[in-house]
Amino acid sequence: MKPEMRLNEPPETYHATRAISKSGMDKLRQAPAKFKAWMDGAAEEETEALLFGSVFHCLALEPGEFCKRYAVKQFNGSTKAGKEEAAAAKAAGLELVPARIYEPALAMAESVWNHPLIGQIMTAVDKRTETSIYWSETVDGTEIPCKARLDMLATVPGFGLVAVDLKSTDDASPEGLSSSVLKWGYHRQAVWYRRALRAVGMDSSVFVLVAVEKAAPHLVTAANVSEAAQQVGLEEIKDALGTYATCAESGLWPGYASEIIDLDLPEWAYKRRFAA
Repeated sequence: MKPEMRLNEPPETYHATRAISKSGMDKLRQAPAKFKAWMDGAAEEETEALLFGSVFHCLALEPGEFCKRYAVKQFNGSTKAGKEEAAAAKAAGLELVPARIYEPALAMAESVWNHPLIGQIMTAVDKRTETSIYWSETVDGTEIPCKARLDMLATVPGFGLVAVDLKSTDDASPEGLSSSVLKWGYHRQAVWYRRALRAVGMDSSVFVLVAVEKAAPHLVTAANVSEAAQQVGLEEIKDALGTYATCAESGLWPGYASEIIDLDLPEWAYKRRFAA
């Protein structure tokens, strides 16, 4: 796959392109069988959480696009007015968004824009939002198609090229984010974005994770994933790509353990019992 950067690519086009992304890598690390099902188009349930995330990203990163993609729901869907509203939205190619999603998503987006540092990045003259990048990695002779979709790239005086990833969270405190890095693999995401940029002849030494709390007052924290954490992420990515190459070569995409496993309590449970 020839390295390529696509601007203004519709999200459905990106998601439909068969290539390994950071999300796909997470599934591969869980079990190759999960990744294979995902690549083969196993349907993922459309949840309110996914809709909320999409609306929030649109309002924060591309506010001018909101009215082109969505309409705020005004009526109960079971009423005549609600059915007419749904029909009109469908005819216009718009997705209806309940106020319970739109209002907090808008408030969160406003918190991002009002942040003293992130607000400057969001208003940078030289910026790109929702940028898709495609490239390939070669492991043991196996060419692996890869992709990444960057929330924002901005050239900021004093920082150079900055890659921004926007996240909604329950806890944007430094302590909460530290736990989230490991739980959600943000250290791998930082490395994956930087590999994508290098593939198209760009580089960014600054990866900024912008976390916004879902609950009012929607506090915002901007964080840079440490180089030490990214080094761990790099090793995990290499392991995952190696697993992909092995599975692609053999045609076998295993699930969990094939033998009977032993179950035990976690170590802390024993410590708590004996401490009591």
